[in-house]
Amino acid sequence: MALPLIVIDMQPIWLAASQIIEPCLNEIKLANETNSPVYFIEYHFKPDWVTGERRNNDSRFRTYDLLWNQASLKYHIIKNKMSGGPELIKTLIKDYGYLPTIKVVGVNTEQCVYSTVFEINEKTQNHILIPAHACASDGNHDIGLNLLKHLNKVIIV
Repeated sequence: MALPLIVIDMQPIWLAASQIIEPCLNEIKLANETNSPVYFIEYHFKPDWVTGERRNNDSRFRTYDLLWNQASLKYHIIKNKMSGGPELIKTLIKDYGYLPTIKVVGVNTEQCVYSTVFEINEKTQNHILIPAHACASDGNHDIGLNLLKHLNKVIIV
């Protein structure tokens, strides 16, 4: 069964991204094995960061690109605030016609991951799976997991 994987803010500008490269690569491998799409949500700091040229010339994106290059079926979503919820909801509804069960990984657990999942949780009828080992934080990962546990559609795996 295809289970969309959502990868949030794995740009190396977030120190926590380097802590979960292997777990995220493993989740991408699982997505590839089931022909599941991988949606990369990237924080948009400045306009030149969304061009192909910046990926070739900016060392800050090596981690992100490592993950991007491993995904078979992939989509890129740009956000300009902490939550990528509105952009992700719009994309998933366009692709599926509804909000499917999803799996979410990335950084920062108590900020970007939580705020994105919070917005999806408010709109979906399906589960949101959070592999705790594939999320990390520059702040407080445990607080983020505790916040996520209180959302009614979230399952920490």
